[in-house]
Amino acid sequence: MAASTSVSSSVSSTPESSSISSTSSAPASTPSTITCSANGKTYVNGQTYTEEGVDYLIRCSSDNSQNAYKGIGVSTGGFSTCFDVCNADAECNGFTFVGDNGGNCYLKAVEGNYPTAPNYVVSAFRISPRAPISSSSPGVTPTLLSTSLSSSSSSPVAASTSSAEVS
Repeated sequence: MAASTSVSSSVSSTPESSSISSTSSAPASTPSTITCSANGKTYVNGQTYTEEGVDYLIRCSSDNSQNAYKGIGVSTGGFSTCFDVCNADAECNGFTFVGDNGGNCYLKAVEGNYPTAPNYVVSAFRISPRAPISSSSPGVTPTLLSTSLSSSSSSPVAASTSSAEVS
């Protein structure tokens, strides 16, 4: 018969704060459920949540290994504030939050690995990431597209597509 353990841990400061907790009451070899909370809502590690109409996969106590392209300080609301910040930024596909009730949202364009981090670190990434931002102006055909089309055979599809605008 396997030994049974009961473990409970929690980090919290105020009702509006971010916190991460872990509970388990199973055989010692069974992993515990990791949760993280912000602004009164509890999230389960590895689950998908819809925030402001966008689906995000939540990673409690994890850091997206990719570099951030921007950091935004928040004074209250914990990592829940980062959803709005990310949704408002055209380049953002996810974030890593470091802090408790206040902290920093580190915006990420690319998803990486998720190494274990302290309990005050939470990462989230869009289930359907946005396409990379094009550096071309609206109404201008990107060079790569026009080059690949101009090197195509003179098929009707290539000819009719070459003058189309890409947005």
